[in-house]
Amino acid sequence: MGRCNGMGEQLLDEIYDAGARPELWPAALSHLASAVGAEGAVMFGFSRARSLILEHNGSLDPASSANFKARHLNNAWVQGMAQRPTDYLVLSEELIRLRELRRSAFFDEVLRPGGLGHAALATLTVGPNITIQFSVHKRLTSGSFNTTEALHLRRWLPHLRRALGVSLRLQLSSGSNIESVADRLVCAAFTLNRDGDLIEANLQAQHLAVRCGSFALSRDGIRFRHPDTHRKLLQAVKRVLDGAPLQPLLLTDGEHRFDVMIAGLKGRDTCWLNPPCGQAAAVVIMIDLRHYPAVSESFQCAQQQLTAAELRVARIAALGVSSLEVSRTLELSLNTVKTHLRRVYQKLDIHRQGELVALLGSWRPDEESA
Repeated sequence: MGRCNGMGEQLLDEIYDAGARPELWPAALSHLASAVGAEGAVMFGFSRARSLILEHNGSLDPASSANFKARHLNNAWVQGMAQRPTDYLVLSEELIRLRELRRSAFFDEVLRPGGLGHAALATLTVGPNITIQFSVHKRLTSGSFNTTEALHLRRWLPHLRRALGVSLRLQLSSGSNIESVADRLVCAAFTLNRDGDLIEANLQAQHLAVRCGSFALSRDGIRFRHPDTHRKLLQAVKRVLDGAPLQPLLLTDGEHRFDVMIAGLKGRDTCWLNPPCGQAAAVVIMIDLRHYPAVSESFQCAQQQLTAAELRVARIAALGVSSLEVSRTLELSLNTVKTHLRRVYQKLDIHRQGELVALLGSWRPDEESA
């Protein structure tokens, strides 16, 4: 438990850093695996014809990985996950008994060389042309994942999903096989220039604008009804274009609350736009929190223990933003925010923001509205 909690804050930073810089995914996945006592982790995407399209390998044996790609993309685990819902963490023993797995060529050629035999798996998304799965692997001698380890993996899944969506958004090219699933991962997405002018908006973004009525889309950009909300968005866009890392933001407009992530693009990274803009831009990924129909048991428990003011601070801090950003969002002093957070940690029996993110950051969007 201590290992998972101690690494929580740093690990979430690494996951979102990898979202903005995909070359960092192997290190982030390796550290995630280490946090739950596993040997390694991998995210891979394959086409309907079972050809590999995407792979991020964290510490798994390269030779075994080559065997997996060459001959075992359609193994018992992959087949079993095809029958499970998206974002649902499954332990490998639920898919095939270990004694049966050990009699397979998949075990002999992919798992046995590294001493592996246990895994926790999840399908991150399924599109018309590609399926993306995530798996964490333990050695046979270590046994399967215990309840605490599985709980932490479940809480990290939404963050992996969203960060991967950022990666895919940044890597899109015209006609790409991953184009059909990028929007499924990132939900509503806009691309803005430094002045806030709209360069591009995906279909989900257009639907969200019509459905919620809190903002309008035009060539002049995103225009929120409330000037302060609009100002906060533009300030965050300028920060990433001035070199700041991935920016999390919570925007409130009337009854609507939007969980926002902003990533910067250099001019050479905007060639996938139609037409290419050739200038620095920012991708704004937005989730309408009204479409989270239920919250986790942990969040329901927190609602009973925290005051209304503490809960407001906790919900924003659970997005992984700094105390300063919480104070700006809620228009509270920094000392007030820190006082509320100390009380939140004490009441929830946690000690760091990373633990708060793991505890309350497991929102799951309604699949019909995603």
